[in-house]
Amino acid sequence: REDLHCVEPLFPHVKTCIVLREWVPEMPLCPESEFRGFVVNNHLTAVSQYDYLCYYKRVADNTELLKQAFITFFESELKHRLAHISTYVVDFFVDIDAVLSMSHASSDGGSNSVSKLMKVVELNSFESWTGACLFSWTNDRDILLGHDQCVLRVVTKSPSDQDIIDMIPSDWLHFVSEHFKLPQTNVVAAAAPASSSSSAQVHAKGGLCSIC
Repeated sequence: REDLHCVEPLFPHVKTCIVLREWVPEMPLCPESEFRGFVVNNHLTAVSQYDYLCYYKRVADNTELLKQAFITFFESELKHRLAHISTYVVDFFVDIDAVLSMSHASSDGGSNSVSKLMKVVELNSFESWTGACLFSWTNDRDILLGHDQCVLRVVTKSPSDQDIIDMIPSDWLHFVSEHFKLPQTNVVAAAAPASSSSSAQVHAKGGLCSIC
């Protein structure tokens, strides 16, 4: 309640409310089942694995089937319902095993069946402060704006120790190196706070943001 009172004066024309949703117990147990979609002018332009730090084999092995499922769900369930918003970021939760089983059993994908296997988690602003997951608001601008066909990105291999260290925001690296044992090659680099230029290189590398 105190937080709402602090925020309301900043957005006087926005009506604040509390929204209660059905609890879906599978969501916190299946991080590989959440994806982030990007919609521009009512077209699904890109989809990213939400948990972009981890490799999930069943996701990486079935990108085309999953991509088609997202497109089918968007066209049949979201496009007409959210046409008045037109440009936004949407998080999906998908029953991966069920989608794959259905896709293998049916040649047409079945839009009615797909709609029952996906849920919308939340909507976000199509702005640079919204996490882009495996995309970059700067480097992948053309993709996110839909200058080509819809693109699905997932983690395609298990990250190495070096990959994980490279994902650590530069302003956290010094703190992490003091409390965790890092490979020797990175201890020297972590001994002092990294410069802003190195921070930009880390974030640009995988389209990661320092918040999520």
